[in-house]
Amino acid sequence: MFNSDRRAIILVLLIVIVANIVMYFIRNDADKDEAAVTTVQKQPAAKPVSQKTKLFYFDPNTADSAQFVALGLKPRVARNIIAYRRAGGQFRVPSDLACIYTISDSDYLRLQPYIKIKQSDVRHDRPRRSRQVETKGSVPKTFGQKSYNDNGTQCFYPSHKLKAGQTIDLNKADTLELTRIPGIGPYYAQKIVRYRNRLGGFVSLSQLNEIQGVPPATEQWVRIGATATKRLNLNTLPFGTLLRHPYLNYDQVVSIFNYRKAFGTIHSLQDLSNYPAFSPADLERLEDYVEF
Repeated sequence: MFNSDRRAIILVLLIVIVANIVMYFIRNDADKDEAAVTTVQKQPAAKPVSQKTKLFYFDPNTADSAQFVALGLKPRVARNIIAYRRAGGQFRVPSDLACIYTISDSDYLRLQPYIKIKQSDVRHDRPRRSRQVETKGSVPKTFGQKSYNDNGTQCFYPSHKLKAGQTIDLNKADTLELTRIPGIGPYYAQKIVRYRNRLGGFVSLSQLNEIQGVPPATEQWVRIGATATKRLNLNTLPFGTLLRHPYLNYDQVVSIFNYRKAFGTIHSLQDLSNYPAFSPADLERLEDYVEF
């Protein structure tokens, strides 16, 4: 009996000792966590880094590489601008900056309002002979080939650009070939191809004016080939497919479906002329892009 009581007392003591040890470590860890949280809370919050480049006015004829980089241009573009100037090139008007092959259309449009050219620094002597300028990781580009931009001033386009009298097929050219057009870079080349795909092909050079930002002078460098347009069947295609076409808006597609529901097959665009959503001009420009 006595031995049983002693064993029970010893067991209780062991349980108490183990419990105290466990509570000690738990309390110690909690104190460490609290101290860590307090330390983090006392530290000043890090200031968010601004991702927006601060723009400033600059003269592309005198700005150095550091200024071009500060404006958000890649070092490679800055080097090419300096090389362009060393080869005899100069910027007479803001749009001349777009002549630099490696500058993107988006960068040019972003910087254009901040270009301030001091006319007293513009030379009017004949440009020096063209030279080869090495750009890391790319084929050397030739600067100094004389051409003219949309405002008639002299511009030095790289050798891959089209020369006077040369044109490309607007319906067959890919984005790389479209960048051969003076004043057109990768950004606008992609816009032209995307619009061409949505449209189903160009039937007139004036349709380039429907793409926001494309220079009007682009028309002189392109031609319309004999490629047939991709046509939409107004009697069978679903609502969403018709709505994706640039020449059809929501009200017009609704009118098409209302006619199909009320009268069945559409036989010609004249069948839609009584709907107020369609003007005579709307129906005329759709002629090359629909079938029945």
